[in-house]
Amino acid sequence: IRIPSINVDATVVELGIVDIGNERSYQTPDNTVGHIPETSDPGQQGTGWFFAHLESFAAGEGNIFRHLPEVTDMIKEDPVDIYLQTSDAEFIYRVTATSQVDEEDLHLTTSNDAQITLVTCWPPRVYDQRVVVNATLIAYRYL
Repeated sequence: IRIPSINVDATVVELGIVDIGNERSYQTPDNTVGHIPETSDPGQQGTGWFFAHLESFAAGEGNIFRHLPEVTDMIKEDPVDIYLQTSDAEFIYRVTATSQVDEEDLHLTTSNDAQITLVTCWPPRVYDQRVVVNATLIAYRYL
């Protein structure tokens, strides 16, 4: 995944499920961007969900989305594009909206269009909110 306007150039991995006591959760991305495998893949109809850390002081799992909250102001002036590359194509998404929600209010949704949603924790060192960035597929090219 590349987001040139916020200097993101990172690997995407499929997140697995881990047991945490008597509940199950997705593993956290470790210096990567994590894709929820049950959501749409790049270029597919529906919504693909991608997560990365804003910062990870205790676990040392990186800060790939440290500038993601800045996209909210950026899109007021210029388009922000997100590039997702697979083995056979590159997909270009344009950010259409951003929001901030309580961590308990974040739910995976889908769409009739080809979309992606990027998520990171917010605010720094508190992490009880989520910054959510939505983008829609605008172009693709085969490699």
